[in-house]
Amino acid sequence: MLSECQNTQARLARSPHKRVPTSRTPQQRFCVSSMSRSKRYLSVFCSVVWSVCASLPAHGRSRLTRLHDLPEAHFKEGDVIPHLLHQSWKTPTLPSAAHEAWRQSWLEQNPSWRVVLWTDEQNRALVQNHFPWLLAFYDTLEGVYRADLVRPLYMHLYGGVYADIDFVALRPFDELLQRQSQDVHLILGQDCGWLIDRSKSKREQVCSEYDQSIPNAFMASTPKHPFWSYVIIQILKAASVPNTEWENPAVITGPKPLFHALQQYNQHAADNGLHTDVEVLLDEVYPLSWTEHDVDLGCCFVWDSNTLNVDCCRDMFPNSWVMTFWSATWQQ
Repeated sequence: MLSECQNTQARLARSPHKRVPTSRTPQQRFCVSSMSRSKRYLSVFCSVVWSVCASLPAHGRSRLTRLHDLPEAHFKEGDVIPHLLHQSWKTPTLPSAAHEAWRQSWLEQNPSWRVVLWTDEQNRALVQNHFPWLLAFYDTLEGVYRADLVRPLYMHLYGGVYADIDFVALRPFDELLQRQSQDVHLILGQDCGWLIDRSKSKREQVCSEYDQSIPNAFMASTPKHPFWSYVIIQILKAASVPNTEWENPAVITGPKPLFHALQQYNQHAADNGLHTDVEVLLDEVYPLSWTEHDVDLGCCFVWDSNTLNVDCCRDMFPNSWVMTFWSATWQQ
């Protein structure tokens, strides 16, 4: 990928207005047409987007890497998503006792899983070592924008589950994975915030029209899933538009790019006669909307004492495997 990016940048430098003469897969042609629709793109973004496009598989259904490409302990027989939890914070020390309690729930409910807490320093090293063509862009970002950008990179490289540090595991995640079809290789959650309607059919209809309804607070996938290339492209496109809302990370690196990536990915599957391999969950992941973060949770969690009672939370949310308290640590 790096050599392709370097070659493309060299060609752009010699003749930035000429099309690069190369053989392209249908996915790459889609990316090129997306770039050509906007003359506002800077050449650096064009070359970076092209390098992402070049990494897409030539055959749209090449979804799953072989299981022996990752350590055997990360998989359970019959599952396609590694038993690996990614979380991220500035340093190895979480910001509060509440976050420590929430993290402990993952260890208790999923004792066989590997749990990784990525720090800011490790995040930059990951970009530098595995995505060097993206490093210059990464270094222009700050705070939560950087943290958002590396989340799809975790998923691309390693697969598994990403969850914000204010998520609690209510049940063993193996149970949720075993419920999914073998054709499901990627799981996202959906929350409509103030548009929420507890009727599932109505909620699905309203959420489908709200472009920030797919939070990047929880994601799960196989490694090397092509969807994550779509996400990176959407982030780069959002960042390159003049007068971008940089005060709102949800628009640049968060839920909005994820929403549009999902739309494009599913549309591409439909255009090629394929069934999508993405499952979008509702109450299973987000029983509390982000607009309900300050509700009284009773015995589930007592804020004053940072006391978490997972049994009580399970009783309160019988259809959920995880939940988040929406503590907005990204603002810290």
